[in-house]
Amino acid sequence: MSEKRPDLKSWAIKMKATADRILALTKDIEKHLGITLDRDPSKEVTLQCHRPLKPGTSRKSNVNRNRRKSNPMGKQKYGVRVPRNVKEAKKLDKENGNTLLQDAIVKEISVIWSMGTFKLMSKVQRKNMKRYQYTPLRIIFDVKQDGHRKARLVIGGHVVDATGHDVYASNMKTISARVLMLIAIANQLDVITGDIGNAYLFAKSDMDVYVSLGEEFHMYNADIPIGARAIVQQARYGLPTSANPWHAHLADTLRMLDFKPTQYDPDVWYRYSGGDCYDYVSTHTDDLMIVAKDARGIMAKLEETYTIKNIGPPKFHLGCDYHCNTNATWSIGTETYVKEALEQVQDLLGKQSLGQDMSPMDQKWEPELSAQPFLPLDGHHLFQQLIGIAQWLITCGRMDLYYSISLLS
Repeated sequence: MSEKRPDLKSWAIKMKATADRILALTKDIEKHLGITLDRDPSKEVTLQCHRPLKPGTSRKSNVNRNRRKSNPMGKQKYGVRVPRNVKEAKKLDKENGNTLLQDAIVKEISVIWSMGTFKLMSKVQRKNMKRYQYTPLRIIFDVKQDGHRKARLVIGGHVVDATGHDVYASNMKTISARVLMLIAIANQLDVITGDIGNAYLFAKSDMDVYVSLGEEFHMYNADIPIGARAIVQQARYGLPTSANPWHAHLADTLRMLDFKPTQYDPDVWYRYSGGDCYDYVSTHTDDLMIVAKDARGIMAKLEETYTIKNIGPPKFHLGCDYHCNTNATWSIGTETYVKEALEQVQDLLGKQSLGQDMSPMDQKWEPELSAQPFLPLDGHHLFQQLIGIAQWLITCGRMDLYYSISLLS
């Protein structure tokens, strides 16, 4: 054994030198390539890749893309302060000397409760809590152009595991609306549109989810204690599986009226109406467009099942403006959406005005040769929002933007 000790000692010295070289290389990699080595001996070796930091800068921890920007002054819309929660809504009503926000809350909760969206948990159900997933509730406030206050209760479906559930629900193709307008003009058919109110509440939820009822439910009914647990029985905005059962419910309703889906677009339904004509109903979530000889009659049949608002000839549908000409033809444009898109872009970029360029990309710019630094994570999210707005503009008819937006995407 005494003869092997010098070899063991030299081996240990060699291994220590090798480890020192590895650590030196690791530091060099961190500095130039932005790859961090986790040296915690209790864990497996992991690598984390990120952009190298510029000298004199520090990296923010716990970056959350969904984090809301705090604004101590609150949000203003049409000169009216928009609250962020129920407590702030009650405070603003007290300051303004009215109950507009509280009335909007009670109106929203009354509709939801009357349709059986929530059911208070029984003692047996409370003993079997492992079966259910918890999801938070939140009231979102808004102010309309006429000063009308609106409150919408949403569910935090982002915390729910929807594995094993069907979450897909198709929508009508945008081109289908244009085809239906051509059919209406060629056959002199009536065209009306409508919006199904609280559409998801007509369908059953297929998930075992429970919520904690907040102060807004106690405002509606004093017998409902704050913090009471309730099961979600109906589909609700925010749950990842809500769109699918609603789509199935609407499809069953149309089948009962003898409509069948077309092969080209399963969200455009048709039935034979006699002679050389057919009746058509197109669906896009809760938006309806009916093209038929007796469009009002079909809408009246649907009103027996659903609460439908804004019934009449189309003026604005799926991002497009509609105008009926004197010769019984229709014109489709994008003026309204373009104005709203420009206002939204100004708000996102924090600018008072935008440029007058005809294209969102400089014609002389060569993106493959650009040496500009990469955007941070917040910049990535903002860029994706801007691209999404422009892509919908193309879908609505601004084909002149197609080439530049494709390159920027």
